[in-house]
Amino acid sequence: MHNYIFNIVYSVISGAVGWFVGVYAPSFPLLVVALLFVLWDVQSAWSLDKRVHILYPDRVKRRQTKFQSFKVGKIVITIIRSSELILLMFTLHHWVFAGFWDLPLEYVATAIVCGWQLLSVLENNASCPMPGTNDSKFWAVLRHVLVDKTSRHFDIDLTELDKNEETVNGNNSSN
Repeated sequence: MHNYIFNIVYSVISGAVGWFVGVYAPSFPLLVVALLFVLWDVQSAWSLDKRVHILYPDRVKRRQTKFQSFKVGKIVITIIRSSELILLMFTLHHWVFAGFWDLPLEYVATAIVCGWQLLSVLENNASCPMPGTNDSKFWAVLRHVLVDKTSRHFDIDLTELDKNEETVNGNNSSN
């Protein structure tokens, strides 16, 4: 009896996986491209963290870059959300708008995800330049236009920020 139930469950699960792979197989290359862009962003953030440690050793309490499960969780969530977006757009394109609208939504979604990750890579690479590198006008313009992510890598006690915010709000409310 136990073996019979196992065979049924195994058949249902393998059928569902086979259906999923068969239906969504055309979107797998797009998922790989998005995954590569996310990993590129991870590498550029890690490189920025190393530069911050070299240039501002007194502002960073940690002496070296360390593995943090919270940051890995953010990466996993980014990969899952990007994949969901691409798969949902694939579903809309092929099942909802089939024959009605020829815009390949899964390609648009992949371009949006890759553009978002590319912007983050450019922010990471433009932030905290090492002396003698990134001196071109391109990087100088990007430093003026994009967000500087250097301060995100400093170890700051959040209670200090809360105290500063309370004094600022206290001063504003008394006026």
